[in-house]
Amino acid sequence: MRMRRIILVLLFMVCSTFSVAFTQDINLLPKYGLFPKSEAQKKADAQFLATIDDHYKGNRKKAADDVSVRGWQLLRQGDISNAMRRFNQAWLIDSSNGTALWGMAVIQAGSGKLENALMLFSEAEALVGDDIDFSADYAKALGIAGVQTRNNALLDDAFTRFERIHERAPQHTLNLQN
Repeated sequence: MRMRRIILVLLFMVCSTFSVAFTQDINLLPKYGLFPKSEAQKKADAQFLATIDDHYKGNRKKAADDVSVRGWQLLRQGDISNAMRRFNQAWLIDSSNGTALWGMAVIQAGSGKLENALMLFSEAEALVGDDIDFSADYAKALGIAGVQTRNNALLDDAFTRFERIHERAPQHTLNLQN
């Protein structure tokens, strides 16, 4: 009887956790949490993309860039929720938009979700290219993660990146602050 109660309590806890996870606003999760979308969400996405295609004459790269720029503006203003919404929209429009992934990574790092942040930074790296600000943000996230987890490999990677940035731009303020 006691074992049955323990199992029921554990089952209830697991079910509660899942219901909380699924009621969370997926718009606030990077890449919409990669959760399967409902039919209503899929329909809303299709309508959104049709509007974007109409406005941008099918140029999704330009549309994603513009929406991502808006995400960065919102992030600088401290409006993190709406910034994440814009980054998700930019990613929905063009999943190869590196600046949207970078923005998601910065938000995740700022929220202390460093493992998620590092995965997003890694994915964005090949898409963003040689952007020095991206490099500084990525190095900072690696450094923080390395310190928090006492992972010397992450710290070494961070310091190597900081050095490369310093060689390219010795007066780069963000890098010097990091």
